[in-house]
Amino acid sequence: MQLIKFSLLLILLLAFYPGNAQLTGQIAPISSKVSGSVSGGYIFITQSTLDSADAYPTALCILDSVGNPVFFKACTEQISGPYTRTFIGDFKLQPSGMLSYSSQLATGGMGMYLLDSNFKIVDSIRCANGVATDGHDFLHFQDGSYHLVGTEERMMDLSGMVTNNGIPGEENAMVTGNVIQRFDAQKNQTFEWKSLDYFALSDVYSQYFTKPSELDHSHYNSIELDDDGNYILSFRHLHEITKIDSSSGQIIWRLGGKQNQFTFLGDTMKFTAQHDARRIANGNITVFDNGTYNSTPVARAIEYQLDEVNMTATVVWQFQEPNGYSSLFIGNANRLPNGNTLIDWGGAFPLSQTTSFTEVDAGGTIVLELDFIPNRYVSYRAVKHKLPFTISRPEIICDGQNMTLTAPSGYASYRWNTGAASQSITVQDTGTYQVWVEQGIGFVSSEKYYVPDIDSMCGSTDIVEINNPKIRIYPNPVSNHLFIENTGIQKTTAQIFNISGRLIQEFELNFNENNATKSIEVSQLTAGFYFLRIGNTNRKFIKN
Repeated sequence: MQLIKFSLLLILLLAFYPGNAQLTGQIAPISSKVSGSVSGGYIFITQSTLDSADAYPTALCILDSVGNPVFFKACTEQISGPYTRTFIGDFKLQPSGMLSYSSQLATGGMGMYLLDSNFKIVDSIRCANGVATDGHDFLHFQDGSYHLVGTEERMMDLSGMVTNNGIPGEENAMVTGNVIQRFDAQKNQTFEWKSLDYFALSDVYSQYFTKPSELDHSHYNSIELDDDGNYILSFRHLHEITKIDSSSGQIIWRLGGKQNQFTFLGDTMKFTAQHDARRIANGNITVFDNGTYNSTPVARAIEYQLDEVNMTATVVWQFQEPNGYSSLFIGNANRLPNGNTLIDWGGAFPLSQTTSFTEVDAGGTIVLELDFIPNRYVSYRAVKHKLPFTISRPEIICDGQNMTLTAPSGYASYRWNTGAASQSITVQDTGTYQVWVEQGIGFVSSEKYYVPDIDSMCGSTDIVEINNPKIRIYPNPVSNHLFIENTGIQKTTAQIFNISGRLIQEFELNFNENNATKSIEVSQLTAGFYFLRIGNTNRKFIKN
């Protein structure tokens, strides 16, 4: 290894500028507030409206670690609103390294789609033997095997039950149950399990029995392959997390609900209407408790330590919706590699008074808040992934002589935040520019390119790259928070000087593998030009 010295000086412009560049007006704006060390990676969300028609379409979105859109796929053929609602969900990185999402098929019913690293669809998958595919969750592994959950309908006798308003059930009622199906890489079915063969009809809670002639019984919403190869599923209408033997189909244990087998420790409330039960790296289980029917109705992310011998469930960590609202539907809690937790609050009403997504550290301190500005928008889940591949983003080329910004050739279409649809645009004013290019089923964005001076437009200061150590600084101009990413150093300083050279602020920056992004609060500074210095000539850095 070799010791090197460097001093990086960057001109910053502190000014207000609009947040996310729009893709022909289809991306619903998201506000971002960073107040601590966020986890690295990309955030996968689904942009969905609760209205029958609205200004932005249902869409698949990938955001960077602090909420800037990187990939976008509008799930509509329309180019302008109002848009009709379309169901999509479960957008994520699979254990196989591929991407997937669920969507309504043109032929009817749900289907799961697999995408490669270029966002091209390589396969579509559905349940077999007349079982309707459920779009809540899906698992795909490196050996090509996959695990689906679907639904079946049976005529069953509900006369021994009463609805939530006291009406007796009918003898010949339609009951919906869940079906697990496992397939090998050749799509041969190798396992099947049916909830109606194992759960009693009376296990359902009365809130979900509203019509005497029909019953959506278990209503699963997540499937997890446990460390021992068995299944863990969340059944919302039973208020229950269930572990199922993946060979015999026998129930191993039941956590929560009417048939609960565990003693809860450290918490007086059992979860209700929950989503997204996951086994995490430390062996514990996280659950997103929608809290709809709790004694104190409030949505929570909970971490349980399970003793599966003595049958105890100890709450070792939890974080609740800051305003104290329950979540009527959807949502999840995603534990991240650095110990942070990304929470999608789902339908925590009123949406106008809640945040869409919150990232908190292990101590429960909020480090990131993202919120759909149109408050009728939600995301089925929000998960943050460090991808096993690099997203190929277009790099804007500046030609000061001809006053143009140009995107790379070879793309089917181009969409600039100015509204232009050409490969090149002529720059006539200062400001922030960004281009989206067609890639696979959607569009990928460039980094934002800032033109601070029309006479020297190619002197962009938006992105700074140094070979050693590797540092990225954004956005520029900046209004509230300046972000510094690096992969080459652990500790350094950041200094902000005014235009006269006076030191205004100084920060100590400590980085590690899981906290490679730091933020600096600058909202208290007045608008104008500033200098940012990273490191100094007396500090030494290790060259990798």
